[in-house]
Amino acid sequence: QSCRDHLRRFVRRRNAESKQTGGSQSKEPYCLQLVPYVTQLSEEMVQYLLDGFPRARMMLLSALDQANFSPHYSHLFRSFRLIQQTGLDVDFRMPAWELLQLLISRKMFAEAREWARSSGIVSDTIVFEEVTGMIVEFRQGVWWNVLDERLHLWHKCYDAFLQQSYPPVGAALFFLDITSKLEPDLFAREQLMLLCIA
Repeated sequence: QSCRDHLRRFVRRRNAESKQTGGSQSKEPYCLQLVPYVTQLSEEMVQYLLDGFPRARMMLLSALDQANFSPHYSHLFRSFRLIQQTGLDVDFRMPAWELLQLLISRKMFAEAREWARSSGIVSDTIVFEEVTGMIVEFRQGVWWNVLDERLHLWHKCYDAFLQQSYPPVGAALFFLDITSKLEPDLFAREQLMLLCIA
């Protein structure tokens, strides 16, 4: 706890002095200027600790996040925590978009949505991939030839788009495309429903 408190005090002092001096030499007789020397040394020390002590990464990244050391390390903390929670065997420094695609490919859609939100990534593609996967999986199952089950599937797809605030035009195009591609296999009642949804 004392280390976390020290880190928070350092960040507060660094930010305060940076605002007061604009990064120039402080009035107090420090040996080193805040910018670039102190900030650069602290950055290098963090990198050294992350690389040299992998078992302590979670603790260090958590402390950096709580102290608001920098948005970059808060992002790395969220990435590291997510990778641990999901059991993925990847580097926590991987690009945010690549991690999102990996989560989608593993059908971890809830985690993908949360990651997209925290990383500032537009998440429309997530529900699109989720709904597409639902249809592909359903077509491979034993219920595809049962009309009521298929109608239920289309309702689920429609509800998923609504819940995730997917753009209405995009959802309409999706259902029109489905109707066009599956037209030979669709029941008349089913086709009517899809056109009404679109």
